[in-house]
Amino acid sequence: MKKTELRQQAEASLGQQKKASMPATEIETQRLVHELQVHQIELELQNQELAQARAETEAALRQYTALYDFAPVGYLTLARDGAIHQVNLAGAALLGLERGQLLQRRLGIFAAIQSRPILSTFLDQVFSSGKNQVCEIELLQAGSAPLWVHLEAVITDEEHETCRVVLVDIGERRRAENELHKSHALLQAALDQSPAGIAIADAPDGTLRFVNNASLRIRGSDRQSIVDGVGINQYAASWQLLDLDGRPLRTDEVPLARAVMFGETNSREFIVRRASNDDRIVLGNAAPIKDDSGKVVAAIVVFTDITERKQMEDALRKSENEFRMLAESMPQMVWVCQPDGKNIYFNQHWVDYTGLTLDESYGDGWNKPFHPDDQPRAWEAWQSATKSLSEYSLECRLRRADGTYTWWLIRGVPLVDAEGQVLKWFGTCTDIHKLMQAENEIRQLNATLEERGVERTRDLREAQEQLILKEKLAVLGQLASGVAYKLRNPLTAIQNAVYYLNLIQPEKNEKIDQYHGLIEQEAHEAQKIITDLLDFAVIPSSDPEPVSIPELVQRVMERHPQPPLIKVALNLPADLPKVYADLLQMEQVLGNLILNANQAMSSGGQLEIGAQLAVIHTADPAVAITVKDNGTGISPENMQKLFMPLFTTKAKSLGLGLALSQKLVEANGGKIEVASEPDQGSTFTVFLPVYSK
Repeated sequence: MKKTELRQQAEASLGQQKKASMPATEIETQRLVHELQVHQIELELQNQELAQARAETEAALRQYTALYDFAPVGYLTLARDGAIHQVNLAGAALLGLERGQLLQRRLGIFAAIQSRPILSTFLDQVFSSGKNQVCEIELLQAGSAPLWVHLEAVITDEEHETCRVVLVDIGERRRAENELHKSHALLQAALDQSPAGIAIADAPDGTLRFVNNASLRIRGSDRQSIVDGVGINQYAASWQLLDLDGRPLRTDEVPLARAVMFGETNSREFIVRRASNDDRIVLGNAAPIKDDSGKVVAAIVVFTDITERKQMEDALRKSENEFRMLAESMPQMVWVCQPDGKNIYFNQHWVDYTGLTLDESYGDGWNKPFHPDDQPRAWEAWQSATKSLSEYSLECRLRRADGTYTWWLIRGVPLVDAEGQVLKWFGTCTDIHKLMQAENEIRQLNATLEERGVERTRDLREAQEQLILKEKLAVLGQLASGVAYKLRNPLTAIQNAVYYLNLIQPEKNEKIDQYHGLIEQEAHEAQKIITDLLDFAVIPSSDPEPVSIPELVQRVMERHPQPPLIKVALNLPADLPKVYADLLQMEQVLGNLILNANQAMSSGGQLEIGAQLAVIHTADPAVAITVKDNGTGISPENMQKLFMPLFTTKAKSLGLGLALSQKLVEANGGKIEVASEPDQGSTFTVFLPVYSK
């Protein structure tokens, strides 16, 4: 309304008010004028406030318009039919037209054909529900590639006739998602081609995120049963994971679980039991995956099926044990060389004869005992055999431990693979010294009796041939005499003879007494070796009974008096419960452990024997008996072979003592363990079950 019109209306209203109520006195007139003046000032002040408010409103409107127009995302106001009522500059840019060209045009014409049903459903939901709705569609732009956008809409009026839509360019995000999907697909394909099983789990609950095809093949099941919904506490049960002894693994023993729970890089061999009971042995190597702060966010495990490898190792170990037993039982010296001639094995007969240790004999050390005159021939014969891959055969002299040279027949044959490459050389050294002496004697006789005529020469030649034949038969008989039990009768006779000689020669001199003691000691050692061999071959059945540990230790100590340089410390609580075991077998076990400890402390030391309560087989009560020495200790490389039959580091030992002790303890329901450090001593612990009535 114009200012003149407002004035005319005000004058008309004032005229009516004058007619209705004119002031009667001058005072009233003055008061009225004053009121009018005050009212006028109030109106002017109000007019100023209105003008200021209008200016602020217009400024806010301009700012809102600028924000609306120049916002980085598109804003549109749409009608029910999708017609565009308002659009900002970013929205016009996304739709590819000038803002003026977009008004009253429907948004759907800009959508790709496959996105139009999505947009229609989106608008229906917006106007029908009155709630915020979101969707993603593809827009078409003339001369440009299609553009993916994110839409979010909200109703702007109470009549639900219009809505405000936010349009956001998500093209980069979609491209990144596509690239990520492509990378994931490539990684999935690569991992599925891996022959090793691979599994990835999220932290902290250990939910399996990924398992490749090799894992499913190793497990022998489908993805749903062993992957979907499987968390850290279900690994062992769902995958049927067992320790190598058949015990189900605990959660904290599973490599992947340890990596998730403790952030620990670890590995373990274990069994995967498949539905067909076709167990597979696998090697699992797990590692945590951490973020920049060091927090474990996931873990990965790579496991390889090593079933065939373990079977081959077991077969090889069995074959080596059988070979070692055969080689050690033969009366000949047995050796094995690498293709280059470096020795890797000698039996105990070589050590006993030459006086060399195995370490001195290995490699090129085998050449040391050869007579200097025979070394060139030995080397030439070896070169010829290795070149032609033929049998290595040589008669030569070898130095005995006392420095004496005797004659030996050395023979070796190569073991070759399918390609004809030599893997190893196997050979023997046979004592032919007596045979060579006989031949020399015969040659000497022939030289002195040659003049006696052809007939005598023929007789001598026949005698020579008969002697050679007998000597060879004798050597052949020695090869067949390696059975242990056939040696007991002559050894018993030797011991009885020494006993008899001691009785009939009470006043024999010191040297004779010394030799009697030596014969008796060596016969006793031979008897012990035979006994160990026979006991190891056939373990007698155990006859368990309640056994007191202090009494058991006392009996053993009485049978095995300690050398003067060894101090003994016993720690046997009086309130220890009795164990249930075969008394005689346990005396044999403890006696063997104490003898080993004494030998490890040849220069003196302290032997500690103790006992305490323990558990065996996870929960069963037991008594742990410890035999501890502070002797030479056991090297790490020998620890794993300690209980293997025929393994020994001693010159006069068959290597059956500890193996036999282990079998006796296990036959009584117990177990034996060892802990040792070189130059610090060893501790053997025997666990035996507690006797319960």
